[in-house]
Amino acid sequence: MMTLHSMFEETARRYPNNVAATFNSGIAKEHTTYRELDARASKVADCLDILCEGQEIIAIYSKQSIGLVACVLGVMKCRSCFAPVDLNWPPEMICKFLLKLNVSLVLVEKDLLESFQNISSQWKTNFPREFRVTVELVANQDLDASGFILARKLVEIKGDLEIKDPQDLAYIMQTSGTTGESKPVRVPHKCIVPNITHLR
Repeated sequence: MMTLHSMFEETARRYPNNVAATFNSGIAKEHTTYRELDARASKVADCLDILCEGQEIIAIYSKQSIGLVACVLGVMKCRSCFAPVDLNWPPEMICKFLLKLNVSLVLVEKDLLESFQNISSQWKTNFPREFRVTVELVANQDLDASGFILARKLVEIKGDLEIKDPQDLAYIMQTSGTTGESKPVRVPHKCIVPNITHLR
């Protein structure tokens, strides 16, 4: 099965020196080649393979950056799917999103660690006893080089999202909630890959 990360890896093999991503912070532009981005993503994947023990879903709490792209690719390379957390969501909505997905791992941008710790405190205090969790931070040299730290939930809870084949999923997003409570939406690779190949 063709996946988003396998398409990226093939492009990286064919055009290693081409610019893969450009990020404009408003102060300076940062460029990275396919070779560089693939190497960063592979380091993230290697770390997650060791630290995550086959987790199905890994949430990402980050501003837009090339480091975020490397993390997204790294999550998919380790055969997990990613769940992006919108920084504009209120803490309670973020907690509900993570609880519904039964997420136990969150890649947190180091610059946003204080903000995320406020959210993790909501995990501990604002939900019924059966949903209370303990969160530890796991430092890793390669993740640190990418500007991230791993937050790991220590108490397992039962979520309401059944994952039948996690390797088939690319990512999970959340509906806007305009017509009711927000719901997670599973997006498999097979729904995204044809759109990309069609654009070629």
